[in-house]
Order: sequence, then structure tokens, then C-alpha cells
Amino acid sequence: MKPTTLCTFFIFIIFWVVPVSGDEKVTGHMAPFIDERLSSSIELDCGVSIVENKDKRKLPVNRINNWCMKAVSRFPDFLKAKQIKINTSKQFHWVLSFLPEDHCYRCLNDLRYRFSERQFQADVIGYTDKNLQYSFVFDIESDKEFKPTVIHELFHAQSMFYGLYDKHSRDDFEKAAKDEVLADEFTNWLDK
Repeated sequence: MKPTTLCTFFIFIIFWVVPVSGDEKVTGHMAPFIDERLSSSIELDCGVSIVENKDKRKLPVNRINNWCMKAVSRFPDFLKAKQIKINTSKQFHWVLSFLPEDHCYRCLNDLRYRFSERQFQADVIGYTDKNLQYSFVFDIESDKEFKPTVIHELFHAQSMFYGLYDKHSRDDFEKAAKDEVLADEFTNWLDK
């Protein structure tokens, strides 16, 4: 092989193989990649599927299931108490991921890549995306904010699923602000 051909070959390899090697970081893909998903999802009795547990920590599945069942069964009662009319008759289903709260690649506060298109570009311990129909929650079960965050995000999920979120306003920021207030009220109300 001629030296120029060999040099061209190595340049081709560098530009072709390096990007395909898996070192390239993907921007704007919030849903878990196939290799980030659990080998089989954890199906909760409330219609929620847990599909990702990034740190592979042992999740308190029974407790999460109980919180979810309570949040879903009491959601219509909360709406009635707030005099909000919305049809909640269809079977609720949603997807839930548990992620480290960090800024590392593909973590909950990875605003540079995974969550670069998130509506609110601030650090969070939970986030729910209407279009994707996913909720993402930090994964430290021992933290006192773990349970309230799971319930809070389940409110957002139901609000988006049943159409309450879209009824708040036409403006996305106003919708989110109103839904945030209701999610906080629901979380406190449910814990009584």
C-alpha cells in the first residue's frame, strides 16, 4: 500500500470509527436508551411502569406501589375538593425512571445532554414530561424528600394524562406554574 493511501485510510478510520465508538454523547434524548432500561419493567398496581433505575439501587417497590395506589385512587377526590371537573374514568398509565440527582451524563440534572430540551433548565429532584409521558425522580430513598417527590410527580403525571394540565392556560409557563401549585397542595393533602 502506498504511504498516501495508508495515510488516507487512517484518516478515514479516525473520522469513521471514533464517532461510532460509543464515546459520543447524545443531546436531547430524555427517554432511557435500551441499555439503560431495566431488563424487565416493574409494573405497579396503579398503572405505572418503572423502566429505569440508573444506579441499580434497590428500590422500595412495595412502598412506591402503595404511594402510587393512594395517589391514583385519591386524585379524583382531590379534584372534587378543589371543585375541578375533569374526566378521570380512563385507566391511568405512565412511565417512571429513577435517576441520580447529579449533573453527570444521563443523570436527572444533565442539562447539557439528556435534559437539554427540558422546559425548565434548573436543578430538580423530579420532572414530568407530558409529551414523553415519563416522570423522572431522584433515586435516594433515604432522603426525606423521596416520598413527597414521587407523589408530587404522580400528580403531574395524572394532570397531564387526564388533560387537567392543558386546561390551566394556553401559556406553557403559566400551565406549569398552576400545575406546580396543585401538585404541592395534592402532596400535602394526601399526606394528611
